[in-house]
Amino acid sequence: MRQPKVTFAFISLPVLLLFLFVISLSYQFNQKQSQQRQWRYQQAQVLEEQLIWRAFEFQIVSNVGPSQASDSTCAGFCILDISDLATAAWPNVYEYQDESLVWIFEKYLGGKSTYRLCAKAVLHSLTYCWWLTQSDGQLYWFASLPINH
Repeated sequence: MRQPKVTFAFISLPVLLLFLFVISLSYQFNQKQSQQRQWRYQQAQVLEEQLIWRAFEFQIVSNVGPSQASDSTCAGFCILDISDLATAAWPNVYEYQDESLVWIFEKYLGGKSTYRLCAKAVLHSLTYCWWLTQSDGQLYWFASLPINH
């Protein structure tokens, strides 16, 4: 009985190098695509979190009037307590999609007509405050700052 003859396949070195080069390019391309997808996802999350604040500024902050402000309980503005227990007592709630903000609008007790509007996101615990002043019957916003705690 005759043994079948075994033949070995031959791959030249240039073909092997070309194959490794193509694999390397493919890997780098997939890595860059993955990084771009991750960046777009993170960017979309940040923009989605900011939607409630933009909507709040458009619907509440731009339409609030001096008559809606409550008097501050301190001479001037009280130190803002943004703990969950304190903000649960804030009188106003704003809901947008499936998120909500609690907010308070206070008037500075003093010679100036100055107001402070602060809002806190219930889910994200992010707080923003806007300050405005009244001059000649017009309200002028002069700050919008996040408060980190």
